[in-house]
Amino acid sequence: MKIFIPISILIVFAACKSTKETTTEVTNKTNTTETTKTNVSPTFKEVIYSTLSEGNNGGFMGKKNVVITSQEKFEEVWNEAYSNYMKKPAIPVVNFENRMVLLTTMGEQNNGGFSIKVASITEHDNNVMVIVEENIPDNNCMTTSVITFPYEIIEMPYTLKTIVFKNVEKIYTCEEE
Repeated sequence: MKIFIPISILIVFAACKSTKETTTEVTNKTNTTETTKTNVSPTFKEVIYSTLSEGNNGGFMGKKNVVITSQEKFEEVWNEAYSNYMKKPAIPVVNFENRMVLLTTMGEQNNGGFSIKVASITEHDNNVMVIVEENIPDNNCMTTSVITFPYEIIEMPYTLKTIVFKNVEKIYTCEEE
């Protein structure tokens, strides 16, 4: 009986989530984007990053992952992030000589409950891997009836290595009472 309970709990939690992964590779040199399967080395180093902005009401209509290496592009992205607001906050200062900015968005969602977050960034021999978690409510979840545009803008050290975004969709369930 003691073994049955932990196994039952494990099965319940394993059944509560489903995940889907997509990988997008963005090279800094040409600003081209393509979806690929990428092999990464087993040795890596954690990259320290910070969130500059995040929310559910950005002006980003489509789903995208973007590497930003110039002040002009950053200003364009910042203005788009706050295009749905009457007042926008001052743009953060970023030294693009030794820093870069990443944008990840989910695009337009038909209801609340969606969110997007950079979970980790790791530097490998040939690339930098950015793991992005997309949280999606299950069909049985009660969510707000409002269109949302989840996004996150982060700052990290500048690198010439290829940035590889790995988006992981996590569908979460809601308890019914």
